[in-house]
This record gives sequence, C-alpha cells and structure tokens, in this order.
Amino acid sequence: MNIEDFVSFSEISGNREALEEFVGRMQRVYEYLVEGDTAKALSEAETASVALEAADPAQHRLVFPAVLRKLGFKLKALAGYKKEFEKEPENPRAMEGLLLCLLDNGESEEADVLIRENESLIESDARLKILAGVVSLRTGSRDSAREFFLKANAPDLAKKIEETGTDATSREVHTIRDADLTKSMELSALAAWNMLPDSHEGRIRLTPGGGLIIDLDGETCSRLDGMKLVAGSGLHYEAAKRRVRGKDTGEIFGPENKPMFRIKGSGRLGFSLGEGVMLVIEASDQPVYIREDLVFCFDPEIYWENGRLPPAPGQSPIPLVHLRGSGRIGLHLAKYPSSIEVTPARGVLIPRSSLIAWAGRLIPREITSSPFEAGTSALEFTGEGVLLFAFN
Repeated sequence: MNIEDFVSFSEISGNREALEEFVGRMQRVYEYLVEGDTAKALSEAETASVALEAADPAQHRLVFPAVLRKLGFKLKALAGYKKEFEKEPENPRAMEGLLLCLLDNGESEEADVLIRENESLIESDARLKILAGVVSLRTGSRDSAREFFLKANAPDLAKKIEETGTDATSREVHTIRDADLTKSMELSALAAWNMLPDSHEGRIRLTPGGGLIIDLDGETCSRLDGMKLVAGSGLHYEAAKRRVRGKDTGEIFGPENKPMFRIKGSGRLGFSLGEGVMLVIEASDQPVYIREDLVFCFDPEIYWENGRLPPAPGQSPIPLVHLRGSGRIGLHLAKYPSSIEVTPARGVLIPRSSLIAWAGRLIPREITSSPFEAGTSALEFTGEGVLLFAFN
C-alpha cells in the first residue's frame, strides 16, 4: 500500500518512514470500517494521528484530514482542513482540501464565499481554478465555471459544460462527473481495474469461445469446476485456506461445492463452465473486494485475505475476498456486469443480491429500508471508488 493511494493530490514530502507507518495504520482503519467495527476504526485512526503528528506535524496537518475524507469521515475532515487553512491561508493545498470537503458536505455557498475571499490564491493555482469551476457549477453559474476551466487550461471541461444544455442545476454536475473535474488532483478510482472481455493474452486469459486458460509456471489459485484441459505433469493441488489478518483459519477458501485450490507446477489449464460469463480483471495496487463465490482464479502476485460484509438484522453475512497487488483475476458471473463510479459527493445504493465487487476506498453499509422491491435489502456505498454490480 502506497501513501499516494490515500493522498494523491497532496505533495508527499517530509518523514517518509512516518508516513508509511501512518498509511499502514490507516489500512487497518479501512478494514475495520469494512467489517462494520467503527469503534476500532476510530481508535486506530486516533493512534495513527497521534504518531504522525509527533513525527511530522506539518505533514500531519494536511495528510490526516485527506485520509479522513477518503475514508468517509467528512465532517472530521472538514474540521481538519478548516483548522489548517486558518493556520496557513496562503497554502493552496490547504484551500484545495477545504473546498473539496465543503463540496462533499453540500456546502457549495460557503465554498463560493471562500473563493471570492481568496481570489489571488485561486488565480495562482491551476487546481484551485478547476475546483472554483466545480463550485460555480454547483451554485448555478455556468459562465463563471467555463471561465475558470479555461483559465486552468482545461478546455475539455469547458466544452463539457456547453454539451450539458442550458439548465444549470446540480444534476448537471453528475453529467460532468466529479472524477472528470478533479482528475488533476486525485487518482481516479476507475484506474483500479480494467475489464478485459476480449483479452486473449497473459497468463490468465479468455478463449474466443468464452472459456478460460491459465498458463502455470510456479503457482496460481483457481477453482477446478469446469476444467476441460490439463497440459503438464507433476502438478500439485492443495486446498486453499481462508486468511484473516495474515493467518490461515483452517477453513476452505471458496464455496463448499466450488473450493479454491493452490496449484503448483508448470503447464496449462483450460476451463469451460457453459452457463454464465467468464470475466478477466486487470487489478492494480488499489484494494479490490469481491464476493467470494464469484472469484474463479487469480495470479500468484496477488495476495488475498478473507472477510465478511456485516449484515443488516435478519440477513446473513456476505463472504468477501480482499485482493491486493498487480495481476489478473478471473471471475465467473451469471451475466456481464455494469459499473459505476462512487465519489465523496455521490453515494450509490444497489440491491444486496446485485453486488459483485468494488475497488478503491468505498465504505459499504447494508440497510433494510430501501426504495427497491418490498423485502429487498440494499447496500449503500460511500467514499471514492468503482462499484461492479449486476442488473438482476
């Protein structure tokens, strides 16, 4: 896990070792949040904050609220940036964080006042000009937004405003997505993975007929259902075990009737499952969470941990696999999926049964009161990342 995974828009400098330790602690905070243990998450976050502040106070003032924002603690992040901007009113990165947090919390009018009071600082920084354009859109001033984008040397964004029509409402901001508007400041969560439906290259790849091939040279993890080809000798198969916080639990990894195996040796494996869709994902270094029953295989460079999504009352937990590292992941799905980006300014709600996976810093929460069909519980996602789901 890299510092930039948490804070890609801040200039990272100072005590690198302290920052690395801080990021490790904040990774645990995120895991506690996914598990639904908010108390442990807040306690770990406080410990991380105290340690970083002692080691590098200057970086703490910017980095800590940035991480809080990405983890969904919007009000705490806002308070942190307000405090930092009061101390350093000429620091463009402090103002940048404050504007982002004001937008997160729906305080566009206050953001507009802040921009008007700090025009010289806005004019000195291209990223602040882009954010000023976002604020102008949120407050209904399309002409002002277009002017800010042009000043920031972002003609594509100015053009998008022209393409969205004449009614400058908050809905248009969803057409001109936050990820487009702030891409010069933050790593887009869409870069967390690439779907490769027509990929016929690589160690894990699809066949033209919809099957899947694994070229084995060392070790891989895969299910064995649907196996139609084994080329090679001396292959060794060992049932994979679930891992929790780096330790094997002794439980079988995968569904009871479709367990995962660690396969060692050299050769080629071929699979064809008939029904459903095989999908190959190219994972980057951002964390990826996938429903355990949908994972079919993955490259040896990818590390896995198992967990469960905390359920709403009356529901059973959803088994998940946390995968991290660079490489390919094979999925077996009922149908080809859809994806949507989640931003701090816009959460997403889906039926519980539609979940496939998510990448990035998303915080899931299961709720029983939803706008879907009667008796259908829902999953609410907030934060920043990409959600993969199925239209059932």
